[in-house]
Amino acid sequence: MQENLEQRGGPPPEEKKGWRHDAAEWAKTIVAAFGAYVVFTTVAFANYRIPSESMVPHLEVGDRVVVSKFAYGYSRYSLPFDLGRFLPASAHRLFESYPRRGDVVVFVHPISGETLIKRAIGLPGDTIEMRDGYLWLNGARVPTSQPQTLMRQANQDGRE
Repeated sequence: MQENLEQRGGPPPEEKKGWRHDAAEWAKTIVAAFGAYVVFTTVAFANYRIPSESMVPHLEVGDRVVVSKFAYGYSRYSLPFDLGRFLPASAHRLFESYPRRGDVVVFVHPISGETLIKRAIGLPGDTIEMRDGYLWLNGARVPTSQPQTLMRQANQDGRE
């Protein structure tokens, strides 16, 4: 009966797989995971931490935000690890759209390279001024509410 299985193409004999095979499988898995990370952070979403109090009380220091990368289109600056420096500069983006007034935007400071998270108050072509402590947009004073003292209580772990 054993002879009949061998003649009909029975189950193949088990191969002994060594450490090289295991290392190659691990390397493939790591490369695939890294590739998926690069594609995901380039095309879809990115994770950022709020570094300063400029967005309090809506966003606190240390909060994490996940932002959509395709909301305003793709440019050479959308690529991770500064890979965009190898691409030609352009004044336009792929699938380009502009933010609306009031959107929370994430961008890289052109001089320091620091990632900033701010609220958009002006759009291209707007004139923004601060006069005597008041915000002026296109020659008109922007109505603001009275600033209120924000009282926060620190917890025992030292985080607010």
